[in-house]
Amino acid sequence: MFERFTERFTDTARRTIVLAQEEARLLGHDWIGTEHLLLGLLHGEDPIAGRTLGELGLDLSGLRERVDQAVGVPDSHPPAGHIPFTARSKKVLENSLREAMRLQHSYIGPEHLLLALVSEGSGVASQVLISQGAEPGEIRSRVRARMQAAAATPGPGATETELRQRITELERRVAELERRLDGPGGSVHGDIIG
Repeated sequence: MFERFTERFTDTARRTIVLAQEEARLLGHDWIGTEHLLLGLLHGEDPIAGRTLGELGLDLSGLRERVDQAVGVPDSHPPAGHIPFTARSKKVLENSLREAMRLQHSYIGPEHLLLALVSEGSGVASQVLISQGAEPGEIRSRVRARMQAAAATPGPGATETELRQRITELERRVAELERRLDGPGGSVHGDIIG
C-alpha cells in the first residue's frame, strides 16, 4: 500500500506508526485511525511534532481519555496480529509525503505526519485537537517554526534522526546546485576540465 514511499519515513516516523498501532491495541481497537496516529505522535516525544503538541498543553493521558470519549472502548479483548489502517489514516500517511514534498524534504518525519494530520480536518484526531483548543493553523505555524529553527542550528542535543534529516536536506540542496550548474547553457564542469 505505502511501498512506493515508505523508504522515505525516518526511523522516528516509523516509530510513531508503531506507537500508533500500540495505542490502538491498548484501547482495544481493531483499526488504526487518525486518533491513534495523534497518540503515537505525542507518545513518541519527537523534538518537533511531540514538543509542539506538548507546548499546546496536550498530554498523552489526557488525549487518550478524549479518544476514549470520542470513540469508546470495545468490550472485546485487544486485537492480535495485524491491525489495518482506516481510509482516513491511510490518507494522512499519503499526505505526509505531499507535506514533505511541499517543503522540499526528501524524507518523511513525524513533523510531516502532524502537518498531514491537522490538514485532514474531519477525523477523530482533528475533533480531539479542536476540543482541546489546539487549532490546526496554530499547530501548522508552530511546526514550521520548529523546523526552521532545527534546520538553522543543530545544537548539541540533536538526535541521530535529526542529524540524518539535516544531512539528507543538505544532500538534496547540493544535488540541486549541481543540476543547475550542469543544466542547459553550458556545463561548469566542462569549463573547468576542458
